[in-house]
Amino acid sequence: MRGHGHLDADQKFGTISRGGHTKTIYSPQQYRAFLEEVFSKGEPEFRLEDIKVLPDYVKLMDDCVDPEFKLLKQLHTNHQWIFAAVDRSKRYPLGVKSTYRAFAQDEVFEIVERHDPSNPLSIGLEPWLTHVRTFPGDDEPALNILIDLPTNKIFPHGFKYGGFETMENAASSFKRLFPSHTDRKAEWDSFLKSAPKSDFVSDYIDNGGVLYVPMKHILFGLCNVDKTVNVPPLVSNKRTFNGDPIKERRTTSNVPHRDCKERKKPRVALNPNEEPPQDDLNGEVVLADLANNVAKLDVKKITKKQLSQLLVNKSLKTTGNKVQMLDRLQKYYATALL
Repeated sequence: MRGHGHLDADQKFGTISRGGHTKTIYSPQQYRAFLEEVFSKGEPEFRLEDIKVLPDYVKLMDDCVDPEFKLLKQLHTNHQWIFAAVDRSKRYPLGVKSTYRAFAQDEVFEIVERHDPSNPLSIGLEPWLTHVRTFPGDDEPALNILIDLPTNKIFPHGFKYGGFETMENAASSFKRLFPSHTDRKAEWDSFLKSAPKSDFVSDYIDNGGVLYVPMKHILFGLCNVDKTVNVPPLVSNKRTFNGDPIKERRTTSNVPHRDCKERKKPRVALNPNEEPPQDDLNGEVVLADLANNVAKLDVKKITKKQLSQLLVNKSLKTTGNKVQMLDRLQKYYATALL
């Protein structure tokens, strides 16, 4: 759960783990029933909401948060945050007092790099007892993360590209692996009927889907919900804290297959940023095969270079990301077939 609190949500994860370590869950409905059973024991007011669409909080709060605020990631990380409602003043112009602590506990042991040249057994690390205090103090400049109240329109957050296909594949896999589980297969069918029918959140809302805005009347009373905007699917665009692309690589398996007597070669790291040989990617045979199957393609089955070449071959623009490029190509072929 992204952005959860360590003092409350982590405890819920522990409750789920403790209550479900001996159970096997076969369907979304069974998982829901399990959660209701686990949490209703100690929390009589527990209510489980099935939420499929949330607001795009980044757009909503874009101009309201201090752009210099960097106390959540990497070396800047602080684990406990306290937000309190106070009277508006010159120190707290929006009536919000924000304070933070490195840890929730008052005393924590931290491992510090400290090499002792006089000790031949030193490993260069020492445990130090850290006394945790709250920042900023009353005699220090206030930390005003919120610099304005949100008044923008509330738009839905887009679905992840490929999410609909993932749901369908999960249901199909279950039916194939457990053909005798008639009741559970029916639950999967029921789940898919109520789930979004595509990766476009706008389609889901147009067909009766609900955009859920938690505590809207309290937090976003100055904002209006806009369900008319067409929100495209989201393609993962991972970035580091500084905004640079995350360096990734994949490995080949070094574990022998069940029917293979000899161990495979040691795993080899493959850099995805290094494209395969040009002949393999953009060969005429490969491109011709892709062109003949444009309607069935998705961004996982074609590279950006291949898309660019196919677009150039049809005198089409090559701008945009892979989703936009593929959409342009598929629309061209669909029109050409009419």
